[in-house]
Amino acid sequence: MKNIQKIITALITVVFAIVLPIGINANDSFIAGEGLEPLEKVQKDFIYENREIQGQTIAVPISKDKCILYRVRVNLAIERKINEFVEELKQRNVESETSGWMQWQIGQRKVENENTGDSLVLIKTYYVKGGVHPVSFIQGMTFDKKGNEIPFKEQKSIEKLLKTDIDKWVKTTAKKEGHQLFEDTNVEELPQNYYIGRNGKTYVLFQEYDIAPYSEGWIGLPVEI
Repeated sequence: MKNIQKIITALITVVFAIVLPIGINANDSFIAGEGLEPLEKVQKDFIYENREIQGQTIAVPISKDKCILYRVRVNLAIERKINEFVEELKQRNVESETSGWMQWQIGQRKVENENTGDSLVLIKTYYVKGGVHPVSFIQGMTFDKKGNEIPFKEQKSIEKLLKTDIDKWVKTTAKKEGHQLFEDTNVEELPQNYYIGRNGKTYVLFQEYDIAPYSEGWIGLPVEI
């Protein structure tokens, strides 16, 4: 079933790559991983605003949290990611005609009176004209209740994970989740990339080709330690 879903997702992605202009959100009903949902469905907490950024119209998600400090910090973090995306797209177009788009997802939601903030996931996709398939990059952004991003190594479940045999954990967890890794996969260090799902689980994120073939897409391995 997982393989069928991945094939369908890949086909949809190619179609969007062909028909979409540069820099807009695409395929917003798409679910990036366990414990996630499209950000635009959370209208109580976020709105989308079309904005001109470096000559491109970008649909920017904006936090509406009632805490001003939290709202400002989260929105600044989002804007930094968007500016990075636009700059990357410009650089790619220097070499080849490239279209690109962003998709935003949300996992854990901020809960009042608890030390938790939103956990967002950004998927950046690029498609080179005439290419066989697009390439995507996934980035997690998890905030505390004050709107500060929580570094990878300071996430409690990650701290425990780093004390274990990383390579063994990756291979065991990937197999359990049904992923086919490269035969020569050897993980000495984890990527500094994660999110927390609505189910409360922490997921370590691997990019396409990091540990598995393109057909596996990006991989989010749940930390259950």
